[in-house]
Amino acid sequence: MKILELQDDQGRLHAFEVKCFSRIFARRRVQAISGARLRSFSWFREVFCEFEIEGVRFHMWYPWNDSSRYWIGADPPGWVPQLEVVRRTFERARNFGGYVWLSAVHGSS
Repeated sequence: MKILELQDDQGRLHAFEVKCFSRIFARRRVQAISGARLRSFSWFREVFCEFEIEGVRFHMWYPWNDSSRYWIGADPPGWVPQLEVVRRTFERARNFGGYVWLSAVHGSS
């Protein structure tokens, strides 16, 4: 799975894009985050998943409904330390032959 990090002018992660996965996979990744609370999920909206971690709201959206990437970041946009936890959760997932598995990586990598 390819992750494209988006950094602010100070070099901090403020969002990331993930290529080639489904909306159901995205929801499952959010549910795998300790302490995350899924707020909304939709099959049809451009902003299709909203969730919260430690009081910080996040959303995932599918830009222009024709991109091959999903954008994931805080709402409102900007750097928050919880975003690194979200990114690591997606990073640890691997896609093999259409199936997504968790890699053997544990903890903070």
